[in-house]
Amino acid sequence: MSKINSIIVFLIFLACKKECNECFTPPQPLLFELVSQDSGDNLISNGTYTSNEIEIVNQSNNQSVEFSIAQNGGTNLLNINTVGWETETINYLITAKNEFLFTLQLNAERISEDCCSYTKYSDIEISGSDYEINPETGIYSIFVP
Repeated sequence: MSKINSIIVFLIFLACKKECNECFTPPQPLLFELVSQDSGDNLISNGTYTSNEIEIVNQSNNQSVEFSIAQNGGTNLLNINTVGWETETINYLITAKNEFLFTLQLNAERISEDCCSYTKYSDIEISGSDYEINPETGIYSIFVP
């Protein structure tokens, strides 16, 4: 009788097992507006910098990092969307016309919970230029001297 009871309990456990449909949330892109510290102009929109003149280098391996120029309400933004697809620590150097703009360091942790996966950014550090972040949009304004 105890074998039958054990089998019944096991079958009940299997029937009650939580079903979940896995979901995947891609990482948020990192968006930067390059702004003239003097005039307040967007330096990509006004033609000071083009995408061909901007370079992002991973300082850990000296490899170039892919980026694009994104439009947000008529504003041109530097868009780094290659971060956070896996757990990683990044240390990027951003230059334009071979001139230093800023460095970006952060930790990206890929998390899976409740049948979903997403990226959590932490320890975000921007150095070399003044900046501010818009808490509503998550866009960083980098003030270039």
